[in-house]
Amino acid sequence: GLVVQTGGSASSNAACGPYATGANYMTEADNLASSFACAAQVGVSGAGIERPMNAMEAAVRGDYAGAGQCNEGFVREDALLVVVLITDEWDGPGDPEGDGSSGSAGTWYDTVVAAKGGIAENIVVVTLSYINAGTCPPSDAFFNPADIQTFTEMFGDNGFQACITGDFGATFMEATGVIEEACNNFVPPG
Repeated sequence: GLVVQTGGSASSNAACGPYATGANYMTEADNLASSFACAAQVGVSGAGIERPMNAMEAAVRGDYAGAGQCNEGFVREDALLVVVLITDEWDGPGDPEGDGSSGSAGTWYDTVVAAKGGIAENIVVVTLSYINAGTCPPSDAFFNPADIQTFTEMFGDNGFQACITGDFGATFMEATGVIEEACNNFVPPG
């Protein structure tokens, strides 16, 4: 399900939604900087097996999008899809502990693009993670975000990556330029 409330250690510990439209996802009707800052600070409590890429696939495939379910109305034909990935864990087939998401950068890309009718230009991916070969070091020697980075880079100019450490609201505001440009280039389906 989409994040509407956080709790636990290092979280915003707040009810972030329902959002302005009453849905469990943000739209242009929300104050995106504050809504995103709230929802993005999910904390560090809970299970260490995050599998964000498989969670993303479930959300865009519509696994929980039926009437009354948590993701009802999330993927809309007439809207730009903004996928936000936040993780400080390795995810993907190379996970040394063997509990990462199934699939690969290519299969994750195919799933997301299929959800938007095959129009990759109607998707923006914002990834907050540790960045390989950058100034954002991993928390441990086993972290390697290569699969998530590759996935993000597959969206070209519609892919945005930043370090997971820092001010999420400020980082999201940096990403808004990418989102605004993608809105300007939105390709209506059909």
